[in-house]
Amino acid sequence: MAHDYDKILKENIASLLLPLTEKYLGIKIKDSRELKDKLQTTIEKEPDFIRIVKTDTEEEFILHIEFQTQDEEGMIYRMQEYYGGVLK
Repeated sequence: MAHDYDKILKENIASLLLPLTEKYLGIKIKDSRELKDKLQTTIEKEPDFIRIVKTDTEEEFILHIEFQTQDEEGMIYRMQEYYGGVLK
């Protein structure tokens, strides 16, 4: 049943979201095209250092460190790929 609601929403949401995007984000949209909504990927990544840690105040989080010999312009995107894979 949820799939039916998703389909109805997807068919009708553009008429609402595009004007809201223009109004609140200040993006003047001249034209838009729908992209396929199913993304299939196979990615294998091997982080340099990744652990679930708990602090002395009981805060728990993922600590991920990548070692680099020089700055990489696209490093932020690589880190986002790791982040998406870890939370998947």
